[in-house]
Amino acid sequence: MGRRGRTIVYNQPRLSEQLQLLNHFGYSDLQVHMPSKGVSQESDDNVHANTPIRLLETIAVALTTGKPGEVFATAFDRRKGLTLVLAKNDIVTVEDHQAVRDLFNVLTAATTKDARDVFPFLFARCRMKIEKRVRKMCEAVATFLRDLEEVLKDYEPSPSIEDEFPDSAQYREDKYSGDEPSFPQLMHDLLMDLVTRARGFDSWDANVSAQLYMDLAQIAHVLYRSRLLRSLCGATNLSWKLLGEKLQRRLAKVCQYYHGINSLIAHAKSDFPRGIVYRWVDASPASAETIVHLCEDYLEAVSRAFRKDLPEETVAMLRERFPDMEESWHSSHVVQTRIHPETRILYDLTEPPRSRDFRQPQPIGCSKRSCLCCTLWIEAYDMTYGTQWLLSSSHGRPCPTWAFPVRALSVIYSTNGRKIVDETVQTKIKECLDRTVDRLFPRQRSLCLCGGESSSDSEIEEWSQFWALGAKRGQRRVLTTPCTPGCKLAEYYGE
Repeated sequence: MGRRGRTIVYNQPRLSEQLQLLNHFGYSDLQVHMPSKGVSQESDDNVHANTPIRLLETIAVALTTGKPGEVFATAFDRRKGLTLVLAKNDIVTVEDHQAVRDLFNVLTAATTKDARDVFPFLFARCRMKIEKRVRKMCEAVATFLRDLEEVLKDYEPSPSIEDEFPDSAQYREDKYSGDEPSFPQLMHDLLMDLVTRARGFDSWDANVSAQLYMDLAQIAHVLYRSRLLRSLCGATNLSWKLLGEKLQRRLAKVCQYYHGINSLIAHAKSDFPRGIVYRWVDASPASAETIVHLCEDYLEAVSRAFRKDLPEETVAMLRERFPDMEESWHSSHVVQTRIHPETRILYDLTEPPRSRDFRQPQPIGCSKRSCLCCTLWIEAYDMTYGTQWLLSSSHGRPCPTWAFPVRALSVIYSTNGRKIVDETVQTKIKECLDRTVDRLFPRQRSLCLCGGESSSDSEIEEWSQFWALGAKRGQRRVLTTPCTPGCKLAEYYGE
């Protein structure tokens, strides 16, 4: 079979290596990748919006214990009544099954009026996660307080304090007894009160901390909706924008255990009055989940990204900019890949791909923002099959443990025989790595895509496909000078 007809199996080890490199280089796609229909762009002034994706997110979060690496995802299956579909990125335990039943029992109980009645369950199940969110929020508040004076220099507040702080009337009444504070004073007091209440919060004592957490969530909600914070999130100054987005995101996470749970109570009592019908999605054995052993020498991996042996100048630059990379690479070169729960749910609900009509958006709620590969894979799946899967958000960062989903399902192939969805992800991750290397080490990388004389035939074929895809998008990189006199790819294309 000729080169053009050869079938290539996608390369999990290569993808894992590229993701690990991006991870060590501190890559985030948020500034260069505009989320498509696969990532919700809902402008949500109401942090506890009663929408399906927010409700699904809250269920996933309410099941999360906070153990390192634990992620849950949820969706609704409406084919035979209403069923909650759940997935986890690890083994589903007896405790997980019991937690779902306990959660919906308390949500639908006649005695449950608001989130305070659910706090005993949440403080027992989600203690580590709740305390982490409170701690992270306080860190963001402390950073914001340090920069507040500088931020306010360029900010023109509204004459109306209600415009500046929607839903703050009760707080102002309790705090100032009817007096009207100035804008800077109210902003400072809200931030300081968050820190003070957070110090007194102890999830081990549900009776004492229930009121404290409610107070935290109420203040966090006022700050989340503040005009200043919304202004910073839309700022052209990148530093202020990132500062505002980080604080707003961490405030929203604290609010979720109160305002989000309140919305979930109302929804559960109307839709699940007799309890919840649910099922877990099991990991399929026909997957790329495996243990990947990356090369122990990080310079070997970097040289593949550069597509040439690294000159001493580049090695010195790499060690100067990333002094801890050698040690951290050595401790993380064995990677346990996993299929992420978002894609497990997608496969469960679309088997085979054209068996259902997905012209309407289909939300998936996650306990953690989706990684770069999940976002890219679901976008490619939507483009291929005409579906409209909807994730709430992505942190845009690479996850080296990401595994290609179940092999048997994707039936649309590209010209070289690889599944087009998987191929798209692998191509885009390679493009991300190329851009990152070019940005960090300008003019240090070889322009030839072949990888040198030592490249195998399968590598040459893969690079040629990548090169051809770039040409289709108008991004073809002309091989003006082959990397060596015997450059295989240059010979292949007649360069």
